[in-house]
Amino acid sequence: MKRYSPLLLLLLFWACKNDPKPGPDPEPDAETISIDSPEEITGGTFAIINTNIVPMTTNQVLTDQTILIENGKISAIGPSATITVPTGVQTIDALGRGYVIPGLMDMHYHRSAGLELAIFVANGVLTVREMWGSTGLVALRDRIEPENLLGPRIFVASPGMNGAGGAFEQFTPPVTTVENARELVRQYKEENFDFIKVYNRLTPEVYEAIIDEASSVGIPVIGHVPRAVGPDRVFQSGQVSTEHFIGFGLGAGSQNSISRGTLDATKVNELADLSVNNPDLWHVPTIIVDGLSPVDVSRIKASPEYQIISQTLRDNFESGFAQGTTTKEESITNHKQALKAVFDKGGRIMLGTDAGFGFVIPGYSIHEELNFYVETGLSNYEALKTATVNPATFLKILGEVGTVEVGKNADLVLLESNPLINIGATRDRAGVVLRGEWISEQAFRDILGL
Repeated sequence: MKRYSPLLLLLLFWACKNDPKPGPDPEPDAETISIDSPEEITGGTFAIINTNIVPMTTNQVLTDQTILIENGKISAIGPSATITVPTGVQTIDALGRGYVIPGLMDMHYHRSAGLELAIFVANGVLTVREMWGSTGLVALRDRIEPENLLGPRIFVASPGMNGAGGAFEQFTPPVTTVENARELVRQYKEENFDFIKVYNRLTPEVYEAIIDEASSVGIPVIGHVPRAVGPDRVFQSGQVSTEHFIGFGLGAGSQNSISRGTLDATKVNELADLSVNNPDLWHVPTIIVDGLSPVDVSRIKASPEYQIISQTLRDNFESGFAQGTTTKEESITNHKQALKAVFDKGGRIMLGTDAGFGFVIPGYSIHEELNFYVETGLSNYEALKTATVNPATFLKILGEVGTVEVGKNADLVLLESNPLINIGATRDRAGVVLRGEWISEQAFRDILGL
């Protein structure tokens, strides 16, 4: 059985050399592996038997099922009594207590590195959207599947397009003219980014040029609501996702902020109506990052998870300006108010955590974000949709992932209990199927040193 060593994890850094891919492992002998086993299965054909499935096509559980996986795809699903597993095929016996869900997706994260990408997968997060990209991350995105690296599928936004005076000028020079804005959009399209990201300090003229040029060359625009532009315009502009509910803070907040003060309920509902009227607009709440307090930061720094992330990420956390907000309760209350208004009106929500920024640990953060959505009033099923079906719809990959169906990619998570009853079940994994390969929970613990 193949083991992902620390050396293999290092291969995920974008700057590393393009080593030749090793030859295939020998076919394993046919055997049945218990849900509790540390064994792995790499490639080929295998089955998960005596399991339950949360297909995410409907709010139900399919009981006592068998899933047959062949060459990275789901080739058959059905009651265990009716599905015949071919002779010689390895099986994973879920012992009747396992629950298979689609791989989870985090639509807002930063700072790709080998170890952190492995931690995403260990937590069942098999698709991510990098929100401040680089050409190196585009190259990494394109290596993940061909080289079978231990990391999620990545979609990469451009470097943030921001006006003068922002906190991140050292990473991305300011965009202050219409001509420069159009030129950069064309450049980022040619460099094969998946999205253009807009940020806080853009002027209205520059923002409009970005939207227009992006539409002309065919690349979607995502990101913040620039303060000088405002939510009324952004929600109708053609920008396809907004982050952190910033627009609700600017348009309805007593302090022009989603993270402090209070929100005017009438204005929140007006903005929700405006955004829902745009069928292409999605919101990514990121409650966890905006609701971290200094006490939370201290707790995180003392946690086992903090000890396994890379030193680079710890240094970024500890030297950054996001050290926890003293307005935690106001921030969480405001985010939930905006989330409930958009959701109740039929708006489009997908989960993101801002992992890699402000002491938000990749992978682990998704479980807490899901819990916030349930606390807000979403059912467990609707909360799970924000991390499966909804992102797959937004990314236009619902034909490949996001539900458990025949023909879909075998990107799956096997849980120990039912997430439709307890959303915290997403933390309690038996293993992950990543691109058709089974990696047990114990194997991940060995890889990460837990």
